[in-house]
Amino acid sequence: MVKQASKYRSTNNSQRPYIWVGVLFLLAGLLFMAKRPAKKPVVYDEDGNVILAPHRKEKLEKKVKELSEAEQYALLASANGWYPCFSCPDSNIIYLNKGEVWKYGFSTKGKTRYASNFYKAMRLTYLTQLTGTVEECMQEEVKKIINYPTLPEALARQIILERPPGNKIDS
Repeated sequence: MVKQASKYRSTNNSQRPYIWVGVLFLLAGLLFMAKRPAKKPVVYDEDGNVILAPHRKEKLEKKVKELSEAEQYALLASANGWYPCFSCPDSNIIYLNKGEVWKYGFSTKGKTRYASNFYKAMRLTYLTQLTGTVEECMQEEVKKIINYPTLPEALARQIILERPPGNKIDS
């Protein structure tokens, strides 16, 4: 006995809710990605003159202040052990003794340059070596990085590193 095909097309109602959920997610995504109106960069004073909007003026003052309040720092090994080495010619790790330099840098954020858990996880101590303008701190950073091979800790190694283990480049 052969079954005949039904005259009526069967509908699969079980797929309809999934289609609507998908459509809703698509619409929600489009609404979420819709560009929010940006704050205007300028406003008008009571005389009709164009001036910076308060949020832009605040940002300007903060950025200028950062340029004059920087610090040059060293990240030192806080324990004897193995540390990542970005300047080692034949390895990606190096053994450092407590107090040896891992990296020199400069920051306008101070110790908050890195998250507090970074120091603990990496076994590093942040040491401010100079405070001054960004330019002064950048100059000091470059001097320390390039002079690193002359430090007693660098000279004590079989292979003298070009820069501290945590510095990838000379600046």
